[in-house]
Amino acid sequence: MLLSKINPSLCDFNLGSCKLLSTMRDKTMEKIPIPSRIHYELLLQLLEKKTIMAVDYNTKESQKVQEIIVTVRKALALQKQLEECCKQANLPIEYYWSLNENQKY
Repeated sequence: MLLSKINPSLCDFNLGSCKLLSTMRDKTMEKIPIPSRIHYELLLQLLEKKTIMAVDYNTKESQKVQEIIVTVRKALALQKQLEECCKQANLPIEYYWSLNENQKY
């Protein structure tokens, strides 16, 4: 699975800021909306299985696709760290599949 390739150490995220998150939000506020992790998985599959194959190897375009793949992996790692911060701060999160309110996970 592509998600297993994520190296959380790729991103430097200050977990000490978890306490800041909890003090900034009222405990009675609604859940924090974040994208469902499947969105990252779909992007990575498309980029790694289709996009990279459509460009010539060792070209500027190939390098850009690799940069995008790294960036998406970093974004997922950061989201996982945010989720952990929210968990430590007892802040509820809600996964979203789309912006439509009825499309929550």
